[in-house]
Amino acid sequence: MFLANIAARAMGIEAGNSMKRLPWALLLFTCAIPIGSQAADCYKYEPEKSHVPGTLASRSDASGGDALMLVVDEPLCVDGGEDAELNKPEAGLKELQVLYKDPHRMKVLIGKKVQIDGWLFHKDSEEHLTEVLIDAKKIKPASY
Repeated sequence: MFLANIAARAMGIEAGNSMKRLPWALLLFTCAIPIGSQAADCYKYEPEKSHVPGTLASRSDASGGDALMLVVDEPLCVDGGEDAELNKPEAGLKELQVLYKDPHRMKVLIGKKVQIDGWLFHKDSEEHLTEVLIDAKKIKPASY
């Protein structure tokens, strides 16, 4: 009954008549919750710092060199923010290219779970392998 009254108030229905429209009111009320929480789970582009978990991998780039990749635990999204032309919103990302000052030092973590702390930015060159990259400040073994 408590949820019925809340949903009825939200829809502008009198409390006495809410029982007739309860299924629709509850459906609208419960469907709105996942939509709002989904947007809150998206990462943000720089200047906001991100902490992204996943498995560190290596992949050959177009020049024949090796690129560090982060295969994320679950597909993630990135909010476009105020400058959506530069920072395009993305969803369903399964991996990020990792830019790190000393990628050779990270070879011991290839195939292991890690957390990367850094800044996300959108692909701005054909040399970039993924739509979103992370400029990593710190790569550490995961403790999750």
